[in-house]
Amino acid sequence: MRKLYILFAAVIAATSMSAAPVFSPIKAKSQKNAIKKVRSIKKSRKAEAATAIWRPGTQILSEWDPENLTWMSSAKYETTYDAAGRILTDLVTPLTPEGAPNEEEPTQRTTYVYNEFGMPTSRLIENLTDNVFTNYTKQIREYDSEVHNVIIANTESMWMQSEWTNIGNCYRREVTRNSLGNVTEVVIKVLYLGEYEATQKMKVEYGEDNKANRIVTSVLSTDDGVNMYWTDEIEYKDIVWHHTNGQIITDDITSTENGIASCTVMDSDGENKVTVEYPDEAGSYHSMLTYANGSVEVKNTVVDNYGSYDYETVEIYKEEGEEDYSYSEIERLRKNEYGLETEIYLAVSENGEEEMVMEWAKGTIEADAVSGYPKVFTVQNFDPETEEFANTYKIDFSDYSDVTGVDGIKVDEQAPVEYYTIDGRRTKATEPGIYIRRQGKNAIKIVK
Repeated sequence: MRKLYILFAAVIAATSMSAAPVFSPIKAKSQKNAIKKVRSIKKSRKAEAATAIWRPGTQILSEWDPENLTWMSSAKYETTYDAAGRILTDLVTPLTPEGAPNEEEPTQRTTYVYNEFGMPTSRLIENLTDNVFTNYTKQIREYDSEVHNVIIANTESMWMQSEWTNIGNCYRREVTRNSLGNVTEVVIKVLYLGEYEATQKMKVEYGEDNKANRIVTSVLSTDDGVNMYWTDEIEYKDIVWHHTNGQIITDDITSTENGIASCTVMDSDGENKVTVEYPDEAGSYHSMLTYANGSVEVKNTVVDNYGSYDYETVEIYKEEGEEDYSYSEIERLRKNEYGLETEIYLAVSENGEEEMVMEWAKGTIEADAVSGYPKVFTVQNFDPETEEFANTYKIDFSDYSDVTGVDGIKVDEQAPVEYYTIDGRRTKATEPGIYIRRQGKNAIKIVK
């Protein structure tokens, strides 16, 4: 039987929230996956110059119609940003397949507020009704005073009967530190019947070197649904650190801030040994968990500074009187400097057999010839039956501007393209050489 063990994945967590959250808008179900992609795309854009931050003001989302072999418009995004390039407002207008506003679905406006560390502290979503924006949902967050991207309070509410009513995913994370500032306890409390009740906790003990040498995670349990008691889930002991800063708050102890070199893990299956190597300073790691009847090997390789990575896990199980069983998963994510996901790949394999593709998507970019910024981003998904890639959705970007307020050159997509020689003479640029390419007020040097 396969051992269900995810290395370090259960140290402590607060529902599904991450340490560095990304807000996602609430949309119609048919748009859900594609809308998430749009949100991730907006996370970063390459600056044209050291003082300039360029962002698209308009994005049109379209979905592929395989029957008619044509693109159908789905939504229009109109976005404003602050001087750091963060989203301030998002106006999302549902579109008909022909590109007209879809009056059957509400237009939504999302407004964001950030703290001094650039973390989102609130998100308000409003629906447009009778030409007036009315409250729909909101999310409020607070962050740890020492580790600025760790959420200590998350509250989600919905506007009901003229007042805000708390809905799911409301929690608190209470962090206790010693006199040296190191974390000694983390308690997760979730909203239950109007009160925040503790459901998970983690305790951290330190040795004479002021480094954590024992970590114990516990969960609130019950046998009858009435009587509650705490159960130790995982214990990490005999810890040797590769690097640590004492701020052990979340569930990742193979991170760039806190990474173990080795430890003993005690869980319901007994005592297991873990070793971890860090081949670079970018956040890559190679871990090995060994136990009585098998092992789990994990390789996570950071590919670039844009969020790309290769991830592979191999699990081997030894059953008495049976052949060894192995199971492996391979993940691959590629992003470019604009935050666009150019490849998502997930495959599994049993006993060394051929990989079975579970998900495979590729994104291609058509860049603007003058600015170099993405003009059209198209995503295709792999079809296992035909073993070919098919269109899924695309995003058209336009209205780029420098959100820092620095006088920059906007792309004039309607202006004609003209070529000039280096000494300023107009030419057709038919021969190899160095030319000045001009479109509207924008001019760049090119080599043919």
